[in-house]
Amino acid sequence: MYVLICEATGSAADTFAAIMKNGNHAILVGQNTAGEGLGDTSCVIRLPNSGILISFMGSYGINKDGMSNSKYGTAPDYYVTPNIYDYKKGINIESGLKTINEMLKYDTQLKFIVNKLISEDL
Repeated sequence: MYVLICEATGSAADTFAAIMKNGNHAILVGQNTAGEGLGDTSCVIRLPNSGILISFMGSYGINKDGMSNSKYGTAPDYYVTPNIYDYKKGINIESGLKTINEMLKYDTQLKFIVNKLISEDL
C-alpha cells in the first residue's frame, strides 16, 4: 500500500500514516506530515501571578526513529514534492478528479508511485 502525505496531513491521518509506516504496512510518499497525530489532548493552564497561558500535552508523541512527531511530523519513505499548480490542472470542477491516466499527467506524487515504485515491484 502507498500512502500520500504532506504538510497538511494531520490529526487522525497522521496517526494512520505513522502506524502504517511503523508496522511496515505501507510506503509513505510525499513530505513530512503536520505532526499532529501522535499527541494527546492538550491542557492549558494559567500561571497565577503573571496570567501567562501555557499549553502542553500530557503525552509526547515520538516517531519510531526517535524524532518528535509534533515538531517534525511523520517522515515519508520517499520525499516527493507535489506541484500544486500541476495538481490543480488535473481537477475538473464539474466532475471532480479525472481518471488515473489523466491524473498521471499532473499529480507528481502519483506519477512517482506508478512510474518508480510499482514498476520496481513487478
